[in-house]
Amino acid sequence: MVSIARSSLFILGLYLLCTEAMAEILYLDIVMNGKPVSDPVRIEREGDSLWVEVVDVQNSGIPMPDSFDSDRIDLCALEKVSCHYDSAKQLLRLDAAPSLLPRQSLRQTRTDVPSIAYNNGALMNYDLYASGTRHNQLALQLVHQLRGFGAWGVMETTGMFQDALDDSDSGYIRYDTYWQREDPASMHYYRAGDFVSGVSRWSRQVRLGGFQIARAFRLQPDFISYPYPEFTGSAVLPSEVDLYINNVRQFSGSVAAGPFDIDARPAINGLGTASIITTDLQGNQVRRDVDLYVATELLRPGLFDYDFSVGFLREAFGIDSLRYRDDPLAAGGLRYGLNDSVTLESRVEGGGNVFNLGGGIDWKSGNRGVWSATLAHGRDSDVSGWQGSMGYRFNSRRFGFAARHKEQGRGYRDLGSLDVLPSVRREIQLNTSYALPGNASLGGGFFRVDDFDGSRRSLLSAFYTRSFRDFSLSASANINPEDHDDYSVGLNLHIPFGKRNSLRLRQVRDSEGNRQTVASVSHSRPLEGGLSWSVSSVLEQNTANASADWRGKKFQAGVGVATRDNEQYYRGNLSGAMVYMDEQLLFGNRVADAFALVSTPDLSNVPVLFENQLVGNTDDNGKLLVTGLSSYNPIRIAVDAGTLPLNVSLKAEQKEVMAASLHGVKVDFDIQPLRGAVVVLVDSEGQFLKVGLPVRSLSGGKDAFVGWDGRTYLEALQAVNRIEVGEGDTRCRAEFRFEYQPDTLRTIGPIICQ
Repeated sequence: MVSIARSSLFILGLYLLCTEAMAEILYLDIVMNGKPVSDPVRIEREGDSLWVEVVDVQNSGIPMPDSFDSDRIDLCALEKVSCHYDSAKQLLRLDAAPSLLPRQSLRQTRTDVPSIAYNNGALMNYDLYASGTRHNQLALQLVHQLRGFGAWGVMETTGMFQDALDDSDSGYIRYDTYWQREDPASMHYYRAGDFVSGVSRWSRQVRLGGFQIARAFRLQPDFISYPYPEFTGSAVLPSEVDLYINNVRQFSGSVAAGPFDIDARPAINGLGTASIITTDLQGNQVRRDVDLYVATELLRPGLFDYDFSVGFLREAFGIDSLRYRDDPLAAGGLRYGLNDSVTLESRVEGGGNVFNLGGGIDWKSGNRGVWSATLAHGRDSDVSGWQGSMGYRFNSRRFGFAARHKEQGRGYRDLGSLDVLPSVRREIQLNTSYALPGNASLGGGFFRVDDFDGSRRSLLSAFYTRSFRDFSLSASANINPEDHDDYSVGLNLHIPFGKRNSLRLRQVRDSEGNRQTVASVSHSRPLEGGLSWSVSSVLEQNTANASADWRGKKFQAGVGVATRDNEQYYRGNLSGAMVYMDEQLLFGNRVADAFALVSTPDLSNVPVLFENQLVGNTDDNGKLLVTGLSSYNPIRIAVDAGTLPLNVSLKAEQKEVMAASLHGVKVDFDIQPLRGAVVVLVDSEGQFLKVGLPVRSLSGGKDAFVGWDGRTYLEALQAVNRIEVGEGDTRCRAEFRFEYQPDTLRTIGPIICQ
């Protein structure tokens, strides 16, 4: 019995020993496709199998099967996954096929865009013109643009006062008066007052007085309204990804292993080649080229663009201030992106016995360009007719071609017919261009217009341009296909010289042998302002022109003189803006869209930079009006910190702002006087205090440390200051007076620390 028991124990121990040897227990980090995905987990190694509890790796990103037969899984048996046990580094390396990994989306968007500023204020642009001749035929014109703005929108009116010496055409003419508000969040535009109706390819725009609502994609400059491809790829290991469009880099980013999409706007309009280059951790590169065609005239799938107008037709614009028709009119247009290749369009107009209804389509034919077609029917109380058109456009990196053919019946009517009846029966346009190597290009065009009275106007043109190192040259030719004896040729030469000077020569010769040579010399002004001038002359005639303009901080003025047909003409102009904002009245140059009011409190003559270009210095009140801003675009405005006095502090030398359309934005730079000084501290024996001793202010100032030769820089000083230096039994105290002096960093002392 004893021997049997001993034999049984021996067999059991041998079995347990063999079992332990067969299942090796490991604790390993797991790295998948070069990226750590799990902290050390318990793994049982049995031959070529590596078993792990499912719960230990279920959320690690390892591609697991949909269902499990047990609570553990063999990582080396996963489909499309290879495994390698690195005993030296105690790692389990897994390499999964990229198709098993989650898809990543890379987007080219900014997350730090500044908010839109809506400051209250008002401005008036003015343009004063004076012109006359040697015989004192003097005329004065004053054009104004009065505008108020705020979070409520914009209210604006424009007009012109004219006074002629002979009392003809004198008086005041109002142009437009309106209120408008723009909503960038929804990209909607509202306007009440005077406006121009929406654009259509088969009806003419008209001036109305009433109300208009429209979609405006320009309110979000980063919004892309047209369809563009998402670029796809995959990476086996964590990689850097670069996207090139026509060999120009458009995007750069990092991806983990697996498939990815790049949502980046291609900076092209037409045919191009996209190159996606992935570079992994080991330096291996994979490149994939894809041809694409971007058509900016299309709309993205599911996107609407529309406008709606209702009002009364305005007549005699620029002649009569308040002439409107009594019959109300209405017009509305709608565009819809059906898919990536097709955009549909429709428009309806009615009023004043006129009704017009039309539709159109734009479709992209793969990478072979964009076709378009329209068909519309218009009528009034007496007649009716149809209008149709077909068009095609193709652009590539070097080649471009466009064609359009439009025909309409004599009875066709739209809202523009209330002012002028249509006279054009047929229009044909062809344009082409080609970019040659060596900074050269050539192109041509054909234009033909047929009227209902049987007359025809045609033109065939061609051009060639080339830029050389020190000059550029262009040539053109025009011929009338209906009369081959009616032609002209021209040659243009442009030679820059000096810093801002250029010489231009232009010669034109027609079929009758008439020659005209125009020579001009000009000088352009820098961005911050200054003098610009030009002189030109027609050499074969007694004709010459000379003009000069000066742009300063607060206005722009110019003068000019011309001689033609033995008569002399003179002109002078003065333009600028008066701006009321931040409870101040400022004068500056004309404000076309948006502007910025830069403020440097308590400090004058500070240089201001607009997109890294000097635009002027602040005035005696620390203000500068910066015009020429583009609305709804982030803009960088900075001050030149290197020119500031030593005893001032500047929290931020650059700010990024975004102004609404026709608004002003305040840009305040926090520049504070720095009440500081260098205090030389010595002990009772006149020796400099030890470097590094702490200095504590007892008067509300800032703490510091003793520097070399007892020199200690202290800030936030008062008229009388008490300090304590050192720690423990070695502490000492000192007292000194301080008087702030602008533009000066004072040195005080030596001060004895008792």
